[in-house]
Amino acid sequence: MYVALGDSMSIDDYAGGPGRGAASLLYGNHPDWPTFTGRDLRSFLPDLGFHNLAFDGATSEGVLTLEVPTLRSLPRPLRVITLTVGGNDLLTYFGIRGADAARAAAHLRSRLERILARCVEAVGCPPAGGRAGCVVVGNIYDPTDGTGSIPGSGFPPWPDSLAVLARFNEAIAEVVGEYPVQFIDIYGHFLGHGVRAQDPTFTQYRAEDPTVWYTQLIEPNARGAHEVRRLFWGAFLQSPLGARARERAAALEASQPGGRSGKET
Repeated sequence: MYVALGDSMSIDDYAGGPGRGAASLLYGNHPDWPTFTGRDLRSFLPDLGFHNLAFDGATSEGVLTLEVPTLRSLPRPLRVITLTVGGNDLLTYFGIRGADAARAAAHLRSRLERILARCVEAVGCPPAGGRAGCVVVGNIYDPTDGTGSIPGSGFPPWPDSLAVLARFNEAIAEVVGEYPVQFIDIYGHFLGHGVRAQDPTFTQYRAEDPTVWYTQLIEPNARGAHEVRRLFWGAFLQSPLGARARERAAALEASQPGGRSGKET
């Protein structure tokens, strides 16, 4: 069983409908992305089921209290779990600064520790009986592309927004480092694809692919969901569970070029 936990980064709603969200694409590729044909969990683990517990607006508290308890009742074995969380925590604390930001990051860290402990236990990491699972955890992207604001969003100014985002991402990275899980840097991968996607003066400007990966200001659009899936997939291949898939995936990569480029817009 593959289980997706988290927030709107893992659901289909903003990516164009059923089968098009990041978690769905990881499980089974959609024809919209032909370069990823055969590069999904279902192709390598044909008996794997899929359950998406992520929901729009989920905070770390929501994941911990509403999503994680459901892991107990799902069919075994649980082989893969992905987690995207923290962005809605950031919105919940909108406007905080200084000591309040430090406390908020500490709360996120505490909840994430409990979430990952349950996930690692559920999939068998470290391996139990030689059947290790895979847990993949992402950090929080920045749709402002380092500006700290989104023109036309209606959000009031928040001078410390980027500093608080950095604190939250640091907390996520620290917790991930304490567990046998795979980390994906969604923040770094998405820089240059937000409000400054068309700004060639931006340090992270992607001249080869100046496309926007967001919709409704802060949600991943179809391309954004595909890119989160790309990171999920890469992390899976680097896990013990994905080791046997690497050689075949490399062959598919060679025969179906089209990496991180404008060809996939």
